[in-house]
Amino acid sequence: MDDDWRDHMASVGGAQPYTSEDAERRQHFFDSLVSETSLQEHLMQQAELADLGADVLAALRHLVGGLDDRGFLTQSASDVALQTALPLSAVQDAIKALKSFEPPGIGAKDLAECLLLQLAAKGRAASLTSRMIRDHFDLLTRRRIPELARKLGADADDVQSAIEEIGKLDPAPGRRFAEDNNRVVIPDVTVEKDGEEWKIHLNSDYIPRLRISSTLPRSHRQGHAL
Repeated sequence: MDDDWRDHMASVGGAQPYTSEDAERRQHFFDSLVSETSLQEHLMQQAELADLGADVLAALRHLVGGLDDRGFLTQSASDVALQTALPLSAVQDAIKALKSFEPPGIGAKDLAECLLLQLAAKGRAASLTSRMIRDHFDLLTRRRIPELARKLGADADDVQSAIEEIGKLDPAPGRRFAEDNNRVVIPDVTVEKDGEEWKIHLNSDYIPRLRISSTLPRSHRQGHAL
């Protein structure tokens, strides 16, 4: 119907048809103004597809709403159970489900657990890297490579490789869903100086062209009131 309408208007309305390319550019402009999916929406979409009981889903909704900007939990299971009057077991199941969602690392209680969840998602739960984070995180943050190698019974080169692997993980997976406020603003009007004169140009790229149909009464086309 839209194509037929454009063809009709082109045939009766003048020499500048409102083409499908114009429509696509205009739609792209308006689509770019739509907000990106938030972290909470992304997680609840996954929750709705999971096989979860009513109590677990209610607990999960509360947990998702309380995540910090990194995607980390801000409350313990017992605190959530007290606040929501939900069974502690339901809250614990909700936390377990949350940690299985994308992106990996969501729902962790701290940075160490966030990194471990990402390694587990890669099938690296039993790796030297995971052992280093799980058992010697304090030494890791201080990059005590010789001491780490001694405690892990590994070569210094293997420890260095493990540290490099950790460096490729995301320490704040929730932030990739943060709203991007650095949007490009397209001006409606531009003003430029041409010699001694100032010229004003209207940006009509995303505005449909208006035409007067030749089928309208002549008095209307001459500007008389309807």
